[in-house]
Amino acid sequence: MTTGARARLEALIGVYSPDPKAPIAVAVSGGSDSVALMHIVADWAKTAPRRVHVLSVDHGLRPEARAEAAQVAAAAKTLNLCHDCLVWTDPKPGQAAARDARHRLLAKASRAAGARVLLLGHTRDDLCETLLIRKRRNAPRAQLAGPCMVAPSPVWPEGRGLTLIRPLLDKRRRDLRAGLIARGVSWVDDPSNAAVKYERVRVRQFLARHPKLAARVDEIAERLLAQRLVADQALGAALLNPQMVSVSDEGLIELRQVAPDLLARLLSVLARIAGGHDRPPRAEAVAALLADLTIAGARRTLAGAWLQRTKTGYLIGRDPGAASGLDADGLWDGRYARDEAGGLAENSSILMRAAQPESDQWTPIIADRIAHEARVLAQILNERK
Repeated sequence: MTTGARARLEALIGVYSPDPKAPIAVAVSGGSDSVALMHIVADWAKTAPRRVHVLSVDHGLRPEARAEAAQVAAAAKTLNLCHDCLVWTDPKPGQAAARDARHRLLAKASRAAGARVLLLGHTRDDLCETLLIRKRRNAPRAQLAGPCMVAPSPVWPEGRGLTLIRPLLDKRRRDLRAGLIARGVSWVDDPSNAAVKYERVRVRQFLARHPKLAARVDEIAERLLAQRLVADQALGAALLNPQMVSVSDEGLIELRQVAPDLLARLLSVLARIAGGHDRPPRAEAVAALLADLTIAGARRTLAGAWLQRTKTGYLIGRDPGAASGLDADGLWDGRYARDEAGGLAENSSILMRAAQPESDQWTPIIADRIAHEARVLAQILNERK
């Protein structure tokens, strides 16, 4: 592990999980990228010192998966790391479904272990592949950049308060594999990584056949990611600015005094949080809403939330007809946590009353969720330097 990589890892963990008693969760599939990450983190943890919790997911889609998880468990044990194998009990076909299930299982296990951060083994290769995949799908330029080095968990409520860190995002897969070979460490090659029925595999093979183009894509990916980081920092700063975004004690969001270039992204984030879920609205839906809400008092629904135009901005709350009640994580509609000592305000406004739990032993967590996502977005650029 280079001095620079170690310093970066220490800085990131220092910001997003400063409590030395809290463990660090690491997702390890058994592939070369995640196995390299496990060894890098194990080296760091020897002198940190910090408890490391290795998590593997058996998607139940291949008979070899259980044995591969056992192999990761054995490797983790030799490194003095804890290990848990997480099983997807209701497997569905398709990489998107597997990815969503994986994030939910990992988030839930990380939080159960007491971890505030989850380390993932994404590399520069993943950035380049993602860029080409999104380009082929005609994604807008702002959406071409791949995963960021630091991000909030993409699932809710399982990922409540959890931060994802990708410390290998500037590393090449080939270099990580060379490091493993030098250590005498083996890894698992998932057969699906060679299955051309998957778009990512086809893109990966295409880049391997065209090294000059791959180098150009690498340059573009780096530039787009830098631009994305700047935009994310501006978004995070806006979410943290009480002059722009405020949340009442009952969970009503008010957005005001926003620069036009930030408005659509802010509305997307706040509508998702007000709705208590993890699916952002489509960009076209946000654009249509902005076109409709041109006069004070006008109101529309978006992604399970309602938005009302005011003279200075917008009010944002939960669409009562979409409220789902108690969820599997113990939250009410993804927006309220049980609070025996506190509770809801006695005189809730008519704007919020219809989408609140009947009992008063709940407290809104909307402000906490906004603050967590904002801190991740606002600090991500500084931590990459």
